[in-house]
Amino acid sequence: MLKLTAKARKRDLSMSTTVRRLLRIALDNDDGQVDAALDTEKESERQARGIRALASRLAFLLIWTIYDVGAIKALASNTLSMQKDASPEMLTDIFKQANRSTQAALKRKRPELTPLVEAVEQWLTAADEEEKDAPTPHTPGTNGTRGRGGNSL
Repeated sequence: MLKLTAKARKRDLSMSTTVRRLLRIALDNDDGQVDAALDTEKESERQARGIRALASRLAFLLIWTIYDVGAIKALASNTLSMQKDASPEMLTDIFKQANRSTQAALKRKRPELTPLVEAVEQWLTAADEEEKDAPTPHTPGTNGTRGRGGNSL
């Protein structure tokens, strides 16, 4: 495109005029190369559409998996917390060990993903710290009015 722009400017022509004239010459002298070039472009566009569609489906699957894992983790946490002699420290240890095991398996199977995992972990840690530092809003009474409404449940 830069060469084409330079040629158009050199002859003081517009881009549309230059492109039209070059296309006429190419089609007049066509010996099958134009069709081959257009077929190549068509195939490239088809592949690009296919890749975009696949990326969209994979992104959906990833989001769905993230939500499912979150729900499973919540259910496991609730189930474990109902066990006799379960303490918050024990639950924290169980979940930390589960995270360590998952990370070790991922590093063993796909070591090239380690930097990505570490970056996501840092991002999540920073988000958790920001949440902890944020001021907690005042909880209104049971009828929605501050300071009234009796005892909250």
